[in-house]
Amino acid sequence: QDTVNFLLANPSCDFVYGDLEVREQSGSTIVVKLPLPEDVADELICGCLPHQASFSRANLFFSKIGLFNERYRISSDYEWFLRLIQNETVKLCYYPRTITSYYAGGISSQLRLSLPESYSIQNQCPMYQDSYWLNRRILKYQEFVINLREWLQNAENGRNTLNLNYTALENKYQAVETEYHALKLELEQARAKIAEIAKIVEMETGMNQNGQSSNLKLNFPNLEQV
Repeated sequence: QDTVNFLLANPSCDFVYGDLEVREQSGSTIVVKLPLPEDVADELICGCLPHQASFSRANLFFSKIGLFNERYRISSDYEWFLRLIQNETVKLCYYPRTITSYYAGGISSQLRLSLPESYSIQNQCPMYQDSYWLNRRILKYQEFVINLREWLQNAENGRNTLNLNYTALENKYQAVETEYHALKLELEQARAKIAEIAKIVEMETGMNQNGQSSNLKLNFPNLEQV
């Protein structure tokens, strides 16, 4: 209802978009925060607007911008968004709330297929061929590479830490196992010694003063519990 109220309160908006929740195949979720309208062109260099979390006036499709270009199998929405932001008569509005939640498992998540098509569209976009945007694209991709390498470095450091912790735990386990076997051997030796002593005592106390057998025997009820 609050989204409807926002649309009604802002009748001048031609295209309204908000944040979205992405559900990963692993089961984790992430909320993607979208940029303000003045930063959308910069965002589209390495990202995209969410068609799942956007509302468009019908005349954008039928007159101002046109329909999706079906020549593109995966990134037709990306191409449409580039046409959208280049039209100065269109007013974009950002509503800062999560509009939708979707599962990230479609064909667009296959980067080997989707990214080359998106880059091809970007390379043909007139706006991005301007000298400012060419430089801006270089800077954005450099920043992307830096962030990626930093993430990989942190992941590698984390893996090394886990390996060290695992090795330390494995060494502790082996030490405990060695100690356990040593104690087990000592226990078995102690039981054998006690059994031997008990047998000697039983033989000695089983004889009376006349050298005849007697019913007197020592009782060792706890031997089996040692």
